[in-house]
Amino acid sequence: MIHEGSVFQGTQSAPNARTARDNPKVSKKKVRKAHDPYALEILKRIAPSRKKMRKAGVPKQKIAALVLSS
Repeated sequence: MIHEGSVFQGTQSAPNARTARDNPKVSKKKVRKAHDPYALEILKRIAPSRKKMRKAGVPKQKIAALVLSS
């Protein structure tokens, strides 16, 4: 099965042919911007308050939940 995948993807091994989301060299923020333009717009609108929340020590998951609920 690995050889079949490598034929289609043009690489020597299928596990090395991953998407940008799986690539540790690409930051998650860049991947989110590339895949979710609506989330990027929301972040642009609330960036100052988001920055203040991070400085205050609010966990990233809590901030993300607030972003999704807004």
